[in-house]
Amino acid sequence: MTKISPAISKGISSVSKTFAKKDIHHWADFLEIICLFNKDNIVSQNDLIDRLTPLRDLEDGEDFKEKSNSKRNEKNSQLAEDVFSLISYRQGVFKENYPFRVSEDLKSISRVANVSDSHKLYLSLLFSSSLSIFSDFTNKLTSSFERLSLEALKKILPKNGKAFLFGSSNVESMEEGKVSNARLFEKLTKLANDIKEQVRVKEEELSDLNRGDGGLDLYAWIDLGDDNKNFPIYFCQCACTPNWVEKQHSSKYDSWDYMISLAIYPLNLIFVPYSIRKANGMWHDAFDIKKSVMMDRQRLIHILKDEDISFQNFDSYEIVNKLILQKESLV
Repeated sequence: MTKISPAISKGISSVSKTFAKKDIHHWADFLEIICLFNKDNIVSQNDLIDRLTPLRDLEDGEDFKEKSNSKRNEKNSQLAEDVFSLISYRQGVFKENYPFRVSEDLKSISRVANVSDSHKLYLSLLFSSSLSIFSDFTNKLTSSFERLSLEALKKILPKNGKAFLFGSSNVESMEEGKVSNARLFEKLTKLANDIKEQVRVKEEELSDLNRGDGGLDLYAWIDLGDDNKNFPIYFCQCACTPNWVEKQHSSKYDSWDYMISLAIYPLNLIFVPYSIRKANGMWHDAFDIKKSVMMDRQRLIHILKDEDISFQNFDSYEIVNKLILQKESLV
């Protein structure tokens, strides 16, 4: 058993202070992480309540300042119950891919004894949803998430579909589909050629040092067998941060029409490692999804099968293998 790194320990101690009370899915992720790293891999409702007691809720700050301890304890108890209800939902929907088990009375959660590769796929998405805790692994986790998103995109396309990485910051070790460190204009030229369009922005309007991605991480199209335009196109953004709501706009038509001609509106997809669900399976905040196809943790796990994507070759697989050996008394 290896002790938790100082960076992870600090992240666990501070991250819950940033959660709003209504964001039950973030609290559920936090509970899973506590369970994973706690020395006996068990966390109870009371353990969660103990952590909630000294915290100031950011959304209803005055509620946590009430003089009545009984009212405060009631609110904390209700939040803990809601979190465990969501954990129970996750166990039911993720099934054999879920690395945790909820007790029959919904009072505690424990990690499975044997962590399989399908469990590790889930954990990689959990870690990618919690970069403030796993900041030492940010680059590799986000790069692996892009690759996982690319594999998921390929699997939802028909056989004549083609999908590629466009993002500039991918450091994933896998060689296939490796993103070159090309200038943005060169990437735009390739994109335009692939989807039979024209680059609108002039080369001199972009800095020679601009090797960014313009807000596009993945793209795809369906080959309909001719050289005409007006075939299905997919523009995708991958977001491992809470600001995914804003980032989904960066891959939409209005953000790209001035750079390349677009004969049709590309279907916009947003890939996030979060499981943004309520305990009934509905979206946590449906109005946050702005006319985009939402690919969250639940949909990604549903689509991806470890044996199909060779997850063992992803950098995040090694990160998960390393981190599940770390333990500490957290409750």
